[in-house]
Amino acid sequence: MKPKKLLCICFWVLIGKEGLVTAFLPAQTPEADSLKKLLLEAKVDTSRVNLLNSLSFALSYHNPNEGKQYAQQALKLARQITYPKGEAYALNNLGVSFFELGDYAKALHFYQKALPLFKKYNLTGIVFAYNNIGMVAEQRGQVSKALQLYQKALQAARRLKSRAEESLCLNNIGV
Repeated sequence: MKPKKLLCICFWVLIGKEGLVTAFLPAQTPEADSLKKLLLEAKVDTSRVNLLNSLSFALSYHNPNEGKQYAQQALKLARQITYPKGEAYALNNLGVSFFELGDYAKALHFYQKALPLFKKYNLTGIVFAYNNIGMVAEQRGQVSKALQLYQKALQAARRLKSRAEESLCLNNIGV
């Protein structure tokens, strides 16, 4: 199996204009343990959704089933409290978990559900969604389609003036 790409070492933390930044993560994470502790005290609000999403993403690559469980919790809560940004990231995280489990059809389904929300709210998640959809296409042997999606992700990153996401896109295009 080929790509984990740079996206596989990204981890969302609760900082920045969207509540997310990219950091690098080792295989097993003290960060996940810290997030679990914070979750015990988190109120039932957007910060809890953000924690659930961060925890989901942190776990998705080495324990996708556990990551999926946290994403499902984030999705449920985000919908209950009408938090579309949190919903978009939860959908994307579900896609990541299913991708890691090898269920590319389900991964694609969740990425495609996240994309319109990312677009509507002009979130940097647009870049992740296009990249992730591109990774599914690449896994299916649709290399030219994957390249088109990576290019869309790059355009979105440049439009959002997001250098970190731009480098992710260039990595995917070059691999």
